[in-house]
Amino acid sequence: MSKVLIVDDDEQILFMLQELLKGYEYSVVSASNGAEALEKARLDPPDIIISDILMPVMDGFTLCHEFKNDNLLKDIPFIICSSEYTDKTDESLAFKIGVDRFIRKSAAPDEFIKIVQEIVDDIKHGNKKAGTSTPKDKDEQKEVFKLYSERLVNKLEQKMIDLEREVARRKKAEEEFTDIVETSLDGFYIVDSRTRFVYVNDAFCKIEGYSKEELLNMGIHDLEVIENHEDISQRVKKIITEGSDRFETKHKRKDGKIIDVSISIKRKNQGSRFAAFIRDITVSKQIELAIFQAEERERQRIGYELHDDLGQLLTGISFSVQNLEEELKEKKMPEAEEAKRISSIIDHAKKQVRQIAAGISPIQPDSEGLILSLEEIADNTSKVFNVSCVFKYDKTISIFNETSITHLFHIAQEAITNAVKHGKPEHIEIGLFRNSDKIELLIKDDGKGFSTMAKQTKGMGLQIMQYRATMIGALIDIKSGINKGTQIKCSFYDKVLSHK
Repeated sequence: MSKVLIVDDDEQILFMLQELLKGYEYSVVSASNGAEALEKARLDPPDIIISDILMPVMDGFTLCHEFKNDNLLKDIPFIICSSEYTDKTDESLAFKIGVDRFIRKSAAPDEFIKIVQEIVDDIKHGNKKAGTSTPKDKDEQKEVFKLYSERLVNKLEQKMIDLEREVARRKKAEEEFTDIVETSLDGFYIVDSRTRFVYVNDAFCKIEGYSKEELLNMGIHDLEVIENHEDISQRVKKIITEGSDRFETKHKRKDGKIIDVSISIKRKNQGSRFAAFIRDITVSKQIELAIFQAEERERQRIGYELHDDLGQLLTGISFSVQNLEEELKEKKMPEAEEAKRISSIIDHAKKQVRQIAAGISPIQPDSEGLILSLEEIADNTSKVFNVSCVFKYDKTISIFNETSITHLFHIAQEAITNAVKHGKPEHIEIGLFRNSDKIELLIKDDGKGFSTMAKQTKGMGLQIMQYRATMIGALIDIKSGINKGTQIKCSFYDKVLSHK
C-alpha cells in the first residue's frame, strides 16, 4: 500500500483528498503547512507527496526545494495541487524547482487519481518524470528564485484583489440565494465535509422540529435513523466521486417521531460542501404501504381460495372420475381409457393450481416462513437452472414485520433471477446474517458480473429491489465487476424490521 503525504492549509480540502485517496486504498498522512510536512516526512518518508502552494509558515515551492535538497527525500515524487498557480509559466517554474507533476484543484477525482496512479506505476518500474532534479548552477538558482519571488508577490496581490471581488460577489449572491431558499416549501440545508450543518432554511427546521440554532450545532448523524457513521461516510465518498445523489431515508424529529424523507444532494462547485433539498414523504409512504398491504392481502386471499376452494373442488372431481374409471374397467367398457385420460388432466390441473397459488402467496408472514421460502427458492434454483445454489442463515434472527418479510423474499427472488438470467453463474449463495446491530441479506454469485458504472445498474430489476428496500427502511449495496461476479447486500437495523 503506497503512502501519500498531503499538505494543505484548508482542512476541508485535506479531508476531501484523504477520503478520495483512502477510497483507492492509499495510506494517507496529512499536514497543514510545509514545515509540518517536512518534519513528518523526515521522521517517516512517504512514497509520494501532494502539496498546495500558498500556505502559512512554509509554502509548497519552498517545501519542494527542501525535499529536493535533502538526501533522504530528494527522490520522492513531488506533486503540486493548486488553484492559484494554473498557467504555463507557473508549471514551468514548478518543474524548474523540482516538482514532478502539476495538478489543478479543479481536476475531476478520476483524473486526480489517474495521475497519482501513473506516478505509483513509475515508481514500480523505476521510471523518472521531468522535474526530478533542481538547478545546481548558482546563477540558475538565482534566476529561479527571482522568478519564484515575482510570481509569489504577483499571486498574493492578485489574490487580495480577487478576494475583495469575491466577497462582494458572494454577498450579493447570498442575498439572492437566501430570498429564494427561505421561501421554498422544501427543506434546504448545506453541510460541510464532516456532514455538519452550516446552513438550514425555515422549511427544514419545520420538517425536523428543531430551531436553526439547534440544527447548526448538529450533523446529519444526529437525525439519521437508517444510516450509521460508516454509511454516511460512504455516501459522502459517492457524492465526491459522482457529484450528486438522490435517495430516501428516515430521520428522527426532535419530538421523537420517525419520518420518511426524500433527499437530493449535490457537491457545491467541486468544493468541500454539499447542498441538499429535503422533502417529508411520510404521508405518501404511508399511502404506498397501505396500497401495498391491500394488494398483498388480496393476493393472499386469491392464493388461499385457489388452493382451498378450487383445489378441493378439483380433488373431489378427480376422486369421482377415478371411481368412474374403476367402474368402467370392471364392466370392461372402452370408455375407461377416456376416463383415465380425464383423471390425468385433472391431476395436472391440480398441480397448476398449487403452483399458481404458491406464486401468488409464496411466503408465510413470519421468520420461519421467510427461512423456508428462501430454502425452497435455493433448492428450486439448483434443480431448474442446474446451478449450485445454497442458503445459509443465522438461526437467532427473528423478523415479525409481515411487510418486511415479503419485501425481503422478493428482493432475494429478483436478485437470483437477475443472476441466472444475466450472469450465467455456476454458484449462487444466499445468506441471512447478523452483523453488529444490522441484519444483512446477501446474494452472491460467481457469474459474468458487470460494471457498476454501466447502464445495467439502472435496470428495472435493480430499481425494483431499490424500491422494495426503501419501503422497509433498508439499504441496497451492489458490488460487481466484469468477470468478478456480483454481490447484492440488503442491510437494515434489527430494530427497524423486528417490530410487528
